[in-house]
Amino acid sequence: MVNSDKCQIVFGYQLPYSQKELQSLSLGIIIPGTVIMGVSLFQSGTDILINQQAALNTSMALGMLSLGIRVKYWRTTVSGITSLNSISMAAGMQIQLTDEILAGVFMSNLTQSQLGNNETLPVIWQTGISYKPVAKLVILLEAGHVLGHQWEFKSGIEYALKEKFLARTGYNISNKRHYWGLGFLSDSFKIDYALDFHPYMGITHQAGIGYSWP
Repeated sequence: MVNSDKCQIVFGYQLPYSQKELQSLSLGIIIPGTVIMGVSLFQSGTDILINQQAALNTSMALGMLSLGIRVKYWRTTVSGITSLNSISMAAGMQIQLTDEILAGVFMSNLTQSQLGNNETLPVIWQTGISYKPVAKLVILLEAGHVLGHQWEFKSGIEYALKEKFLARTGYNISNKRHYWGLGFLSDSFKIDYALDFHPYMGITHQAGIGYSWP
């Protein structure tokens, strides 16, 4: 988001383990400027349990350093009867260490907000680094931690097959899961598809499409 110089709209869809009850939809809009603004909407679940989120995002670049803040509204509805609401805040930053190396850190739910009386929203800390040794290749490493859970370590590679086509693969070292993906990038459109396979739960599909203008 911090590097955007065009207006963008992005749609996303996820189908975890091929279960419609877990499917999710997302929408995001980015407005460029000295301070970049973004709005995002998210919904997952079915009529029995629906999770909805709306977020306002802002970021700005200060030389080699980029800073971002997000305010998110959470709403969970159970069987159309009980609704729980909350607001949380997140922050992150990126720094361009060299022409080839970009590093970043992100922290969600800085306010440690709760959904209802007992459930604290996820407190997530993530840090990562990307290395671009040549024009067609990007190597990524990430470490993340959800408060109360184990650390996760991930790695990924993106390779440009041709001018507009990208191939991606990733590996979650902590749970030994592999990920694969393809991307298409043009001046205005970006289309991405990815999947991963769990030996017991099955396949998770993810797809996204973005359009930028002018």
